[in-house]
Amino acid sequence: MTQYNDYTLCCLGKTLDASFHKLHDAESQLRKVVSQKFDEAVRDEDLASVERYFKIFPLINMHDEGLRRFTDYLSSKVKATWGCNVWSYTKAILAKQRFLILSPVKSELPEELKQCEGNTSQ
Repeated sequence: MTQYNDYTLCCLGKTLDASFHKLHDAESQLRKVVSQKFDEAVRDEDLASVERYFKIFPLINMHDEGLRRFTDYLSSKVKATWGCNVWSYTKAILAKQRFLILSPVKSELPEELKQCEGNTSQ
């Protein structure tokens, strides 16, 4: 068993404290960098990077933060897609109705109007 004198224990304690302080600083800096990079990936709409940084959050003990940020990202994508789809569907319905009203002869619908599901039949 190794014997340590008081001076050695004092120096060892200071060294450990300094090492722990550096380790906590590095952890804090890593968390900040991952958060910033995730935000940049979302802003740039880089799906591969979004997924990559999302997977890092649990490794740095930021499970909840990572899930919150990723679900916010997914929610914004669903909202944007939903809005576009509803608008496209509405325009197609209106176009079909105009076509049916304005067409003197009930002929075949144009192909782009047939592709919209849920349209009312002639």
